Amino acid sequence: MLLLSSAIMYVDFSQWYGSALPSELCPMVLFVSLLSIMLCPFDVLYFSARKWLGVALGRIVLSYCFPVEFRDFFIADELNSLSYSFWTCSYFFCAYGCHWVGLTTHCNLSTSWLTPLLASLPPWWRLLQCFRRYRDSNEKVHLINGAKYTSSILATLMNGMRKIHGTQLTLCLWIVISLINSCYTSTWDIKMDWGLMQKQSQYRFLRNELVFHRWVKYNAVVVSVRGV
Repeated sequence: MLLLSSAIMYVDFSQWYGSALPSELCPMVLFVSLLSIMLCPFDVLYFSARKWLGVALGRIVLSYCFPVEFRDFFIADELNSLSYSFWTCSYFFCAYGCHWVGLTTHCNLSTSWLTPLLASLPPWWRLLQCFRRYRDSNEKVHLINGAKYTSSILATLMNGMRKIHGTQLTLCLWIVISLINSCYTSTWDIKMDWGLMQKQSQYRFLRNELVFHRWVKYNAVVVSVRGV
């Protein structure tokens, strides 16, 4: 609701009240509102849910320091889906830091190492969780899973290097590492997370127990691979 309200405010105010209420205030209003709700110490606005999320985020930031619970890797996986948001969040603070003046000069994200480092945080947290789970269980499958997040980190950092240096070598390295990461991630999702590709399954390339029809699974595999 706050996000929708902010978008409506941006459209309306920028067209009709631009001089009195600059549209640049809308993202800040949204950010401050969300942060205030999240950090509100009073027992209002779903306090227990906010506390649960706050503890989960704290445990993620301090990954490897605690045994990994379900909420830890679940929220960390969701944060991996927000890697692009981490990539662009520095632009938000840079824009307000220079008062929205000369953004192309002062806030050129393609020449900053900060953006790929921020985008690497979610896979880095999951990598630490994989190390912790291996330490607690001694199951090597967690190291194999950790290699997937290592490839994600390398692909993100190489993307930043490609944008900063722009050489043919960095472009080729980025393509190769990204291909490895995409293949690794797709294989892990389909084989390990979904439990498909079982050799003795009565359904080709699937598994014996299916909740949905076979064509749903086949289409989901195609969509997942294309999404990666």
